[in-house]
Amino acid sequence: MATGYVYMLKDNRTTMSSATPMPDRVSGDSLFWNFSNLNPFQEVAIDLSLAVGAPPLVNVMDTLRFKAFIEPVAQDQQLADNQDSVIRVATGSYDPNDKNENHGGHVTLSEASNGYLSYVIRFQNMGTDTAFSIIVRDTLDEKLDWSSIEMIGASHVYSLQIADGNKCTWRFNNILLPHSAINEPASHGFISYRLKTKNVQVNDVIKNSASIYFDFNLPVKTQTHETGIQADPIGAPPKPVLSGLLGSYCSNQGAVKVKLTNLPAAPTTITVTVSGAVLSVLADSTVMISLSTAGIKNMVVTYTNTSGTQSTNASFTVSAAVTPDVNLSASTLQVVSNPVTIAATNDSGGGKDPRYTFAWDNNFTNLLQTESAQNTVTVQATSFITGDNKVYVKNAYQRNLLYFANRH
Repeated sequence: MATGYVYMLKDNRTTMSSATPMPDRVSGDSLFWNFSNLNPFQEVAIDLSLAVGAPPLVNVMDTLRFKAFIEPVAQDQQLADNQDSVIRVATGSYDPNDKNENHGGHVTLSEASNGYLSYVIRFQNMGTDTAFSIIVRDTLDEKLDWSSIEMIGASHVYSLQIADGNKCTWRFNNILLPHSAINEPASHGFISYRLKTKNVQVNDVIKNSASIYFDFNLPVKTQTHETGIQADPIGAPPKPVLSGLLGSYCSNQGAVKVKLTNLPAAPTTITVTVSGAVLSVLADSTVMISLSTAGIKNMVVTYTNTSGTQSTNASFTVSAAVTPDVNLSASTLQVVSNPVTIAATNDSGGGKDPRYTFAWDNNFTNLLQTESAQNTVTVQATSFITGDNKVYVKNAYQRNLLYFANRH
């Protein structure tokens, strides 16, 4: 990479004590280092020391968060390794030999299943003489994918051996680590590595500790670091989407079924009201709305979970049903031999697009014309019987009839 930069966003409760090399630019809590001519697989280290604010700015058990990024990312084959984060819990008096994981003790199931757990083992020579050889042993938890282990870095030259798949041994031969009384900054060392998890579930706990051997002394054992697997956070619910709701209805339609097309899964709470009345969501993701009462109705659908609430409001009008009045006329009431044209006229209550049905009987079983927008029907004279004839017409619930004289 010809040119680029690394920047770190530090916790705002810390201040930079020293850095090698020093940042090229500082902006608030962001520290920037420029680089050039970075070759593939080349490693460059930045040694950074931060001072943590004293109480009450930072108290014991407070969480400190740090993030680091490398830019630019254009044409990079591995975007996932261009950023990292470190979470640390503030402690009081402590043993400088410890082991921690960068997620700070908790990681979501998605992060654990799709990413890495990054461990750091720290050690310090607290003795009275130089440490010539240091050995660090670490047995990996069974919930970790042992084959995926990758070294991130170490403070000194080392060799690594792995036995039985999960028994790791780092050897620092001739490390010459001074004791803290004569050179405190140089008395520290560390190992950093990462690996993936294996078949973890929510509420699993991954435990790890390490043992550090200074020359021929008994091992110094770190605390047991625990990383708990937590459920993935629930995202905010979607905005409800309705299907099948019209702007107007007639009360004689009885009821209408409206579908919620993006019904979210539990643990989202779904609330549906129409003008304040709570409705139930059926198994097919629909709600049944009664149209028995006229008026302007307001339908409110709300999805709620721990991350937020989304609502959709929709208004519609229910008009009271009215009895239509239909008038009938015919080209003649005296049928002889010519065809007869019968016409229906909507006088009132039939709506803007009335539909008509013509029949010979009041039960509308012997039809002349099925229901349609056509308001006339032509009947051949031969279709009439000798004597009186009746033709019925209806528009929705209103019926009317015409009497025809004898056919001769």
